[in-house]
Amino acid sequence: MKPDPSPGNPLQEKSSVDKRRSRRMLVRIAVIVIGTDRDGKSFGEVTHTMVVNAHGALVELKAELSDGQRVLLRNKQSGERQSCRVVWFRKAEQGINHAGLEFASAAPHFWQVDFPADDWEIPMMRAAILKEFGKPLAAGETPRPSPLADEVLLRVEACGVCHSDLHMAHGDWPDVAAKMSWPAVLGHEAVGRVVELGAKVHDIALGQRVGVGWLYSTCGECEHCRDGAENVCLHRKVTGIAAPGGYAEFMRVKASHAIAVPENLSPVEAAPLFCAGLTVFHALRNAGLRKGQHVAVFGVGGLGHLALQLAKLAGAETMAVDVSEAKLEFAKKLGAAQAILATNADTQELLKAGGGPHLAVVTAPEKSAYDLAIRTLRRRGTLAVVGLPKEDLTFFADDLVVGEFKIIASAVGTRAEMRELLALAAAGKIRCEVETCALDQISEVFEKMQRGQLLGRAVLVM
Repeated sequence: MKPDPSPGNPLQEKSSVDKRRSRRMLVRIAVIVIGTDRDGKSFGEVTHTMVVNAHGALVELKAELSDGQRVLLRNKQSGERQSCRVVWFRKAEQGINHAGLEFASAAPHFWQVDFPADDWEIPMMRAAILKEFGKPLAAGETPRPSPLADEVLLRVEACGVCHSDLHMAHGDWPDVAAKMSWPAVLGHEAVGRVVELGAKVHDIALGQRVGVGWLYSTCGECEHCRDGAENVCLHRKVTGIAAPGGYAEFMRVKASHAIAVPENLSPVEAAPLFCAGLTVFHALRNAGLRKGQHVAVFGVGGLGHLALQLAKLAGAETMAVDVSEAKLEFAKKLGAAQAILATNADTQELLKAGGGPHLAVVTAPEKSAYDLAIRTLRRRGTLAVVGLPKEDLTFFADDLVVGEFKIIASAVGTRAEMRELLALAAAGKIRCEVETCALDQISEVFEKMQRGQLLGRAVLVM
């Protein structure tokens, strides 16, 4: 299989030396090409591929692609994926189309495996698919994953919708955006039943209910992992980036990071705890919260309403700060000693009364919330950075020095903390307020999230 000569084809052999080198590297491999065709319809096809050089491949497939489009190659044996770019496409008048694909990195040697030519049947599933930054997610069909040797396959029952997913869908974080594979499936608050075990998995049972959060995997060997801080592992991989996330009927999960969910917790109750709950649980612990301290929570959303409950459970006096009167009423029902409207003229005075909060936990993704928190913090108090605004945070050094403020951040949490949190929820000591929705409503959920109209956490139910 060889493309017609074309000056615009980066896979075209340019010299006799290149031609000899390419001949030596020709191997037959079988992969699944996953992507969307010219009409936006998802496809997945087993194909025999001829590798032309270390960075490119020629493929035969039935779908019609476009130059510059990105597709995903998946090794049918190992499940390994690699993003590719279509550098040229040629539609056949009859029979199979040809396309030239360019690998993001050198073609892995372990893809050099052959399969029967008639092996075309691919099980499909429904998922909310992101095809381009800033575009709405669309519910559609995509190939159902198979677990790698150290993974399990989860039939997803529920998946919480995190504000981080909104950032990723918009491409707000360049370092994360660069690692995404297309089409992308987000979602890192997933709970479901194990329906398939990888070859090396022996400590998880089929049918067991487990959950997975932000951390798809950690190395266990870096200085932070050894210190019990795997949440900042130097080699951590993220769910929805390293592997497709939970906005789908099925997802593959690293067995080591699949956490058992108590059976008396429903999947809808448990799902938001895997990021929203864990993040604020870790933030309060990281801040050294003590009984009797005053804690102000800025933003009574998915994270904030859980932070209020956890702080109260630890014996703190809680204050809720928000721009929504409805959310402040909700905070009172959760036991907040004070509920303060952030837009009032006397907000600063109310927060500063009695010396100000010992701890300010900002869960709102707004710079203005941080500005208010630092202006009202008690001297020697702590500011916990949890919400992620798009703008840079700016503080006067003099204010920080005069107040001897401490600023900490919370990067989700560890598996050990997650188990503690699930035990608290199973004992009925905390409860997440949820709004359930269907997979095809994800774009509506994102819009409500942007407008600050969600009370608690939105959870997709499969």
